Amino acid sequence: MKKILYLTTALEEKDYDYYLEHGYPISNPSNQNFHSNAISALKKEYEVLALTLVPFETKSIRPIDNSTHIYIEHPRNIIQKILALQELKEEIKALPKDFSAIIYDPLNEALSRMSSYAKKILEVPRFAFLTDNPFNITSMSIHKARTLISLVRSSEGAISLTSKLLEIYGLKEKPHEIIEGLAIPSKSKPYQSEKPFLYFGGTLLEKYGVKLLIEAFQKANLENLDLYIAGHRKEELPISKNVRFLGQVTKEENAAYQKGAYAVINPRPFSKKLDAESIPSKMFEYIANANRVISTKNTFFEKNFPNDIMWIGEGNADDFSIFFENLKRNGLSSTPLLDPFQKQKFLSLYGESSFNQKITSLLDSLPE
Repeated sequence: MKKILYLTTALEEKDYDYYLEHGYPISNPSNQNFHSNAISALKKEYEVLALTLVPFETKSIRPIDNSTHIYIEHPRNIIQKILALQELKEEIKALPKDFSAIIYDPLNEALSRMSSYAKKILEVPRFAFLTDNPFNITSMSIHKARTLISLVRSSEGAISLTSKLLEIYGLKEKPHEIIEGLAIPSKSKPYQSEKPFLYFGGTLLEKYGVKLLIEAFQKANLENLDLYIAGHRKEELPISKNVRFLGQVTKEENAAYQKGAYAVINPRPFSKKLDAESIPSKMFEYIANANRVISTKNTFFEKNFPNDIMWIGEGNADDFSIFFENLKRNGLSSTPLLDPFQKQKFLSLYGESSFNQKITSLLDSLPE
């Protein structure tokens, strides 16, 4: 069985849930879920070791290293960061020289630099897993974004959500696989509620359409429907009796809400730039777990589900208002169910088996 070294900030799910429940400043759940899903899928075909930089100080309760993850604290303090990178170097030095490849998250500067070091020590190719354009990330400086892109260009290849990201990082001419996402159905039981509810789980920033969604929902005054919102509240959002804020939830809880919801919703406003560069990972979760999906315009998913998903325009205030007024007028049954055949076809195309086949194809394409 081939071995892969995975450099990431993603914790094992049980450890992530522990720190979430105990109020630690944990990392972006979208990034965590994406890379933990990728590691979980790879373990079905490969022996995987994840060297994980934990982006906060765990105090006295440090996650326990296991057969898949070795944890290294990497908080914001500059001295602690230097010590963490030295510890990571020592871990890499001690590894056996029997790995086949390195996969790393290029949105973390320390991981990019350490991937280059690991390549020299282990003498194996490194692949950047491209999930976003750093210039699109909130609060990231232009200088930092340029640095991240420059660090990636010496990689031997890439796994990318889109062809546009390969262009941005300068890796289009190198060995690569485009893997738009991973759709893995959860084993969680559906959340039971007395009243039907819409569900959104994600980053609660106004630019992602959350505020417009809430305002349009409140304006429609749908007495027979609630709106559940999960995520970290980084901005003030409107509050009303039928809008329920759940805070940040675990991966299992997130899936339970998706399964139990009347419908899940993706309110992110359409942008030609973002549409070409990235694909919302939450839509893969939605299709894997939910019965009904409501979404703003997205080219990739419109091709796969032109009729089964309730498309609500580009995500401006009028689009949301029209949708909720139609829902109020026509009733909850007016939103289509996902077609079981199309859903199963999608899961076969973007499930763990297909993911591993593409990774194997990428590794096999390199010269010995």
